[in-house]
Amino acid sequence: RLPKPQDPAALARLFDAQRLLCGRCVSEEDCEAAQALLEELASPAEAGGFGYFPAWLTLASLFETGFEPAIEQDGSRAAGYYLKVLTHAEAASGLSAELLDEAATQLCSLVKDGRALLGEEALLELGRVGQGEAGGGPGG
Repeated sequence: RLPKPQDPAALARLFDAQRLLCGRCVSEEDCEAAQALLEELASPAEAGGFGYFPAWLTLASLFETGFEPAIEQDGSRAAGYYLKVLTHAEAASGLSAELLDEAATQLCSLVKDGRALLGEEALLELGRVGQGEAGGGPGG
């Protein structure tokens, strides 16, 4: 279970994204609007977002499995979102160990199964995560 955003406007956007994705009949526009809301939530405040990095977990899940009618399955994009969560400075203090373990497991599965192609920089980040040097933990 993800922690709630502290900012009331961020919480409203999260609620809107959930409402759009959980509707009885979800349109392409609904999917695109929800994706935009989640990306705005996750973006740092200095980039015009809310800095609610747990939204990347929802985006990762959406792209890992795909969400009809507008979000196509994209393992590389999902892996990128998982990696953003795991390397975030507040990951260790802001998310439960269970959520972090699940994100790491999903990321490893995507890479191991060949569903995600990572660039050189992402592979280096993955190596740092694997060694405990990222994500706000003792080494990161």
